[in-house]
Amino acid sequence: MKLFTKLITAGCIIITTLLISCNKKDTTTTASISSLTCTGVSFSATAKVGIAYSANATVPYIGGNGVAYSSGSTITSTGSTGLTATLVAGTLASGAGNLTFTITGTPATVGTANFAVSFGGQSCSVALTVSTASPCTTPTIFTSNFTSAVTISSTCTDVTFKSNGTPGHLTPYWGVGNALYEAQLAGQTLTPGQLSAQVFSMTMPINPADATTKEATSLGPIGMALNGVAIYNDREAGNLPVDAGTLTTFDRGGGHSGPGGLYHYHFNGDFTSLNDAKLIGWLRDGFPIYGRKDTTGVVPTNLDANGGHVGPTQNYPSGIYHYHCSNAAYMGSRFYILKAGSYHGTKGTFTF
Repeated sequence: MKLFTKLITAGCIIITTLLISCNKKDTTTTASISSLTCTGVSFSATAKVGIAYSANATVPYIGGNGVAYSSGSTITSTGSTGLTATLVAGTLASGAGNLTFTITGTPATVGTANFAVSFGGQSCSVALTVSTASPCTTPTIFTSNFTSAVTISSTCTDVTFKSNGTPGHLTPYWGVGNALYEAQLAGQTLTPGQLSAQVFSMTMPINPADATTKEATSLGPIGMALNGVAIYNDREAGNLPVDAGTLTTFDRGGGHSGPGGLYHYHFNGDFTSLNDAKLIGWLRDGFPIYGRKDTTGVVPTNLDANGGHVGPTQNYPSGIYHYHCSNAAYMGSRFYILKAGSYHGTKGTFTF
């Protein structure tokens, strides 16, 4: 601040300037509270041993000074290990309020996961109870649609289908003398040998998700029909599309027998789906596959490059991504390809 003074001396005016320096003290304040009450913590979800956990913990405090604070460093659980807690950035109330911590991970044991938290000069221990996981039941959407030829089991995240891979319906591939044998379609031929029982086991996610990178389907089983028969894509030996000669080997079920007597479907047929919206089965990525029509009875026109789209079905009324078999007669035949292109989700396993 400048201070001016005027002096009159012998007819002269003398002006002097005094410079006065003012120093302002730093008033920056750090976030502080007077008490942190870990016994009053609440959690947005319960924790089960061995199951991935993601939730918020809300810890009450009093005596907040209204100052903003940044996110905290990771706090590792003790007791039941496998979890971490991280403070979420925010602004303190002027008085009472709550701190929020995100807790993620998979608890290793039943018991208590403890987190030593410290904030604004106060410390306490947050205790999260980890309980025994409830037994998971197999969703009825699978048990009510697969035939008795398929044995079904599940965890909380995956479902496994086992079958011997035989069709359980009429086909010339049973061989003459079998009760389910019938003559081949007129104009069609047969691959060498008869079908035989296999040992199939397909595991897929119960709640499938879109894959960031879509993986191309390959030769061999890419899914399982409701009767336990393997679903194949539109390719044959050499990873080439089914040719005119091979096309003549398919029965009216859209299947034929391959090496080792492994019977499988490449096409729709009389025993899976014709010109309809029937559920055919599930692919290895956990998404279902249907006939040529939608549940409305109309052939969908908005299928993506992999033959699917999102929408309601008779089994998923709230909507799900699902595949449809092709609506184009293959090489002008009576057959329609079940699946071409890539998986929409991440494929599970199929052993045989």
